[in-house]
Amino acid sequence: MILIHFLLAILYLGFPILFVLYYRTYYINNQDDKFFFTIGFLLKIFGAIAAVLIYTQYYKGGDTVDYFRSGQHLLYYLADNTGQILEVLFRNNLRNYDEVNFVVYPYKFNYWYSGPAFTLSKISMFLNLLTFSSFFLCSILCSYISFFCSWKFYRFIADHSRLKRKSIGYAIFFMPSVVFWGSGLFKDTFTLAGLNLLIIGFVSIFGYNKFNLKNFIFVLVGLYLLINIRSFFILASMPFLILWVLNLKYNAIPSYSIKFILTPLFIILIGVSIYLLIQSVSTTFQELSLENLVDKSKGFQGWHTTLKGSAYSLGEIDYSNQGIFNKILPSINVTFFRPYLWEAGKPIIILSALQSLFFLLFTIYAILKLKIIYFFNSFFTSPPAIALMGFSIFYSIVVGFTSYNFGALDRYKIPCLSTYIIAILFVIENYSFKYKRNSND
Repeated sequence: MILIHFLLAILYLGFPILFVLYYRTYYINNQDDKFFFTIGFLLKIFGAIAAVLIYTQYYKGGDTVDYFRSGQHLLYYLADNTGQILEVLFRNNLRNYDEVNFVVYPYKFNYWYSGPAFTLSKISMFLNLLTFSSFFLCSILCSYISFFCSWKFYRFIADHSRLKRKSIGYAIFFMPSVVFWGSGLFKDTFTLAGLNLLIIGFVSIFGYNKFNLKNFIFVLVGLYLLINIRSFFILASMPFLILWVLNLKYNAIPSYSIKFILTPLFIILIGVSIYLLIQSVSTTFQELSLENLVDKSKGFQGWHTTLKGSAYSLGEIDYSNQGIFNKILPSINVTFFRPYLWEAGKPIIILSALQSLFFLLFTIYAILKLKIIYFFNSFFTSPPAIALMGFSIFYSIVVGFTSYNFGALDRYKIPCLSTYIIAILFVIENYSFKYKRNSND
């Protein structure tokens, strides 16, 4: 088995690296694209290897190891019970599936009984099949999936904006939290991948009229990953994606008179679409109902605040609607701008503190550069900025309110980091295009 793993390592590491070198040489012309295609790929591999080493050598286990093992045992079971393959794979979880006898794996019950964890177990099962049950190689394959989705997101933003490619690339590929938590066998890797694919496919189809098979596949895969792993991503992202698309359609109307006539209709469509979507999603996916959110936050607070060195507090919380509303700004602040440097109680938190400091300084820089009135004017006239920032703020409230531990927060917040920075980049670009151009004229 060691020989097989060694040969597979040569195959799964060597050939992809050769492909990247070949592709960047013959199929990519832009120098920035060449750089981020190569460095982004290597950073994802680095993140996956770092996760493997830290979880196997430092933590001596953890959820990523358990996802690997649960997939491994699921593969063993289905290999012995081939008649149940389709029935098991198409189930959301195995809580009520009496035919499955997992008595020999009693410590994995929770992973098979939970829909999101079971989805990771099924993904892990296929990765186990491809790697002959190598945790290292499973993580490497996850990094390739993550890189593909991040690269497509980079190209989508670069191809549909005037933003500098270097700024986009650094925002997507160089976030320390994303490099580590978004590369290995984690839920976060696949939810981030699903979010990227959903944004690309949805806006391409409905905003830019690119009705091709690739974009439909992106939407379907993105929805599958988000619905089955963290369904509240749908609630957090779809209203803002619809707003993005409606703004693109409105701005594409060439006649100002027609725009003026259709403005009330677009306002109504935006309002009705968001209202109906939220109602529909919140009915179907109850993960973010107020009662559920309160229960989860209490659970997180009760556990995470007992951890020394990395716990944080938002102060006394009244779990009424008003009490939760009062914690919106502190939740946003802790997600993007904390831990502060003096709150880094563990060496491993220092990198997260430096990242948060960058977010704080970059935000202050953007506001001072544009001045408050021009900042918000540029923001509200940029559809992608509204959509990406809207998602980022909504999501930051949830994870900031429920994590209560800087280590957990560093992991949960990765989907809104790049979108936040890119949103501000859109604001700065919109300001430069509108006001600086006018002043030059």
